[in-house]
Amino acid sequence: MLDCSYYNEEFRRRINRRNTSYSNRVGTVDIDSYINEAARIWYKTSVREAEKNTAVKISLRPFEVKNKALEIDCGGIYYKASIPEDCYYPLNYMIYASKEGCPDCPKLMTPFTVQSDDLVESLKDPNRKPSFEYGEVIVDDAKSFLYVYTDGTFSIDKVDLSYYRKIEKHACPKLAENNYYVDGTGNKIIESTIFSIDNEDDADEIVDIAV
Repeated sequence: MLDCSYYNEEFRRRINRRNTSYSNRVGTVDIDSYINEAARIWYKTSVREAEKNTAVKISLRPFEVKNKALEIDCGGIYYKASIPEDCYYPLNYMIYASKEGCPDCPKLMTPFTVQSDDLVESLKDPNRKPSFEYGEVIVDDAKSFLYVYTDGTFSIDKVDLSYYRKIEKHACPKLAENNYYVDGTGNKIIESTIFSIDNEDDADEIVDIAV
């Protein structure tokens, strides 16, 4: 992974070509803020493009979390799975269910997502309601939870989630005077942090956006 100083030094080098006086005035706290804003833009765009662009998908591998087991609570015919706080974009769910007398359980189910206003009708519809025999469950995703619905005759044993985690926050106080600075929220930043990015092309794209 590239050190935090790479981003800051590249930012100054590119700004210096355009405006030397501004490069001399801008501080580390400002550069870090610009880079973080640019990284959020780059990440949002990359996640959108990853489904149809293999190269982008490969560049996002350091941010991918595979098959993380979620905590689940039973609420009757539905189960509530807690989405991890570091989840930025869910990729897929693997949902396993069991039913009394089933010799091959747990069984991998196919999830069908419905909107909240269609939920009741979907649960009543014979052609859409959850079915253990057909290996189907209904899911409704919220910000912090995934709700998995059954027909009451089977239980949900496990929910695994693969997802892109949130991108780290860039900070490079080691380049600041006295090796620290106070950010825009009033926090004293003393520890340098880096993105999980291991190629210069992606790093340079972030710097380009920041500049």
